[in-house]
Amino acid sequence: MGFALQINFALWLMIACAALEASRLVECLN
Repeated sequence: MGFALQINFALWLMIACAALEASRLVECLN
């Protein structure tokens, strides 16, 4: 169970990071 939670957390972290990068990129383009 702890292992699955770890993977889930890593996935969410990656998604949040990608969203931040995307918003930063949009700011640069504007």
